[in-house]
Amino acid sequence: MTRARRLIVNADDFGFSEGVTEGIIQAMQHGIVTSTSLFANAPAAEAGVRRLTEIGCRSIGIHLNLTSGRPLGPRPASLVAPDGSFCGATRIWSLGMLGRLPLSVVEAELRRQIEAIKALGVAVSHLNGHHHIHVLPQIVPIVAALAREYRVPAIRLPRATGPGGFGLVRLKWRLISLCAARAQGVFAEAGLCMPDHFVAWYARGHRTRAELMAALDSLATGVTELAVHPGLRDDTLAAVDSYVEQRPLELAALCDVAVRRHLHERGIALMSFADLCAEVLGRPDAELDGRSTG
Repeated sequence: MTRARRLIVNADDFGFSEGVTEGIIQAMQHGIVTSTSLFANAPAAEAGVRRLTEIGCRSIGIHLNLTSGRPLGPRPASLVAPDGSFCGATRIWSLGMLGRLPLSVVEAELRRQIEAIKALGVAVSHLNGHHHIHVLPQIVPIVAALAREYRVPAIRLPRATGPGGFGLVRLKWRLISLCAARAQGVFAEAGLCMPDHFVAWYARGHRTRAELMAALDSLATGVTELAVHPGLRDDTLAAVDSYVEQRPLELAALCDVAVRRHLHERGIALMSFADLCAEVLGRPDAELDGRSTG
């Protein structure tokens, strides 16, 4: 397979709110976003799937979620706050790293989420995790088994240094990357396809477009997944998430014609998770075995 630079631009959080859903649709229609991953437990999930169908999107993943909103099933005290919503990323990661997650409950909830999306008629192309919970050591075998059972062909491998920063931010990304490295073999054994590289990119104010271009310039050869979070601001989003003002900045940069021209000038080809899986599956000498795609 060619060693050119190729790029999957995946927008997370689809269905999180009407503003996020509309922003991702715009980023697909007018920008460089090629894939998206959606919340099964988001109120806008069903309407969002209809929108994706309308624009002909065929690269739709599931954003497995144990940290935001409410579970689709029973609400065990260890995973939810007093109001019945998930208790957040810090607690889930803490329980996971200590080996104290209730695995039968986790497996049942993630199964419900996959089945809920498939019931909407979605041919699921890939999985990932909100706050990267899918690479927690306790959860990795569950996710790998569910992916095989439901014939989901690809998964995110967030093995990266993250978007920079210092202190706790840097430590967080070191932990995520370490967990991803440990998960890679399990995902490969389950036959899951993974891009060669992963980049987490976030808006940083007025220099957003320039920093996106810089991130694109730094891409390695092979297939990279660039995780993005575009959206439009709305009241629902502001009530449940801290990453609000930055989403329209991401959207503007992702839809900027200069960014698409930048990709073309540097020979970076856009592709989707669906493209990647079809390519690997379509090769007569390759099985979907999770090895490097490049």
